[in-house]
Amino acid sequence: MRTDEDPILLEKQLRKASAEGRVDDVKLLLQEVSASAKNESGSTPLHEAAFAGHVEVCQALLANGAEVQELDQWGATALHHAASRGQRAVARLLLSSQADVNAMTSNLQMPIDLAKAKGHIDLAEELQQEALRCQEVSRQHQRKACLRWSATFTGTFVVLLAGLYCRT
Repeated sequence: MRTDEDPILLEKQLRKASAEGRVDDVKLLLQEVSASAKNESGSTPLHEAAFAGHVEVCQALLANGAEVQELDQWGATALHHAASRGQRAVARLLLSSQADVNAMTSNLQMPIDLAKAKGHIDLAEELQQEALRCQEVSRQHQRKACLRWSATFTGTFVVLLAGLYCRT
């Protein structure tokens, strides 16, 4: 790869190599251009690789700074693209890289909606399980936050009461 090549051309080559699953070419191109290079519709190499189901390419892109939550012009993430094509292995990788299972496109579709609409029931079930797990984790964090607040408030209240008793 020559460093004097047009960066726009290199970005285009990166998206094409990502879509075609050419992981060695992707790794080489990543030495020259950003993993988050967008085309005119806002699609990134990660969107392209996720759509096509290229796990190794997705791994290389993520390892080189691709944003898992990057949106295209329709508000879709790479997880939306993977879900719409039933790409279970890619979806698992994206979820393990902190992709938001509840992210919505600009027309309010979540990855699970796209998986169901395209008949990818097994993937839809996995996404549903991940969404439920995230809800439970969120509830646990809320409970802990409430308990911390309550403990702080109670401690303050006790200090205030102690102050009142000391003044008498």
